[in-house]
Amino acid sequence: TSAELLAEFAAELGCEMAIGLGAVNGVVPHTRELPVYGYTVDDELAARYDIDQPTYEGPTGYMASLNAELEAYSIPCVSIRVEVPHYLPTTPSPKGVQALLAYIEEVLGIDTASEDLDAEVDDWIELVNEAVAMNDENAAYVNQLELQYDSEEEMQEAGEDLVIELESFLADKAEDEDSD
Repeated sequence: TSAELLAEFAAELGCEMAIGLGAVNGVVPHTRELPVYGYTVDDELAARYDIDQPTYEGPTGYMASLNAELEAYSIPCVSIRVEVPHYLPTTPSPKGVQALLAYIEEVLGIDTASEDLDAEVDDWIELVNEAVAMNDENAAYVNQLELQYDSEEEMQEAGEDLVIELESFLADKAEDEDSD
């Protein structure tokens, strides 16, 4: 298979790690930060880069097959996916590319110069804004997505604040019990 051939070729080249990049359609507005997720089946990489390990068991796609072949050659793999707005055609997304590159910079510590895409991302957002504004129904839909996205962000931040407060409370409680 092509996955076997790629893994064999990577091994012959002395590849030390493979990074798979991709995009999936998501329920995200083009006007907000695009979510990026990384995962690996390699315990060491998961710990080193604080990346999730997949728990899904079932039918998979090509990337999972390629990763399995790379693992068979002892080449650890990291897969990184960005969610792109599902309502846009599958054209190149500079914002998606920039989000992937920024994730690589943050998690793997590799300089990707993602900021070099700022102007292209701004142009892309402007173009999509113009297209969305041409139809009231589309504009209303994107507005609804923005409200949903912002609400989820607020709930996540509130949850994080609650965890911090709870940890502080428990630490104080433990100190009180120790001093008794």
